[in-house]
Amino acid sequence: MRHMFRNLMLFAALAALLSTFAVVSSAAAAVTVTKISPATGPEVSEIAVKIKGTGFSTTPGATTIDFGADPASKVVCASTKSCSAVTPAYFGAEAVNVTATVASSTSTNTVPFTFTTYSPPVVKIVAAKKGPQFSKKKLKDRYPGIFAFGNVYLNIENSTTEDQTFTGPTGSVTLEAGLDQGYNFPVNESTPYIFELTTTSPKKMLTVATKTPK
Repeated sequence: MRHMFRNLMLFAALAALLSTFAVVSSAAAAVTVTKISPATGPEVSEIAVKIKGTGFSTTPGATTIDFGADPASKVVCASTKSCSAVTPAYFGAEAVNVTATVASSTSTNTVPFTFTTYSPPVVKIVAAKKGPQFSKKKLKDRYPGIFAFGNVYLNIENSTTEDQTFTGPTGSVTLEAGLDQGYNFPVNESTPYIFELTTTSPKKMLTVATKTPK
């Protein structure tokens, strides 16, 4: 009887120890977001970010990241403390809270990400003594594309009083006076994109070198 009582006491002590360990382990595994880099990016675009915190799961699909109410894409967690993701194409220039969720646990601390106004490069077609020409001859376009992760974007605007025709990556375009057209480029770091005005002689050219946005 005495041995049975002693065994029961040992079992109770072991159960208490295991319970304490479970509580400590549960606390250590709490999901938090402590840092996001970069902490700003343009609206209606998608950029790559790195997220630091605790309690992430390295199992594919087990960790989700939200920017406000919008989910990030391409979430990959290399460790329980580090994930990479792509921001959603969020509408609006404002700050939102970034949260992480693993199973039923969602981070409650506040880490903001600020969406800025989308403002890509603009190259104008302008009037000149020898005829219309582009306002720039060369452009290094690194601005993130609209709704297209990995692309870059620019606008071409006809600021003259007449229609202007040019050839570009998608063929010939006639742009009415006062209007603009956007171009969403897949990044090609080895070959630049060429725009060429065809309504004047000699032809005027714009060279756009693209590089992956940072």
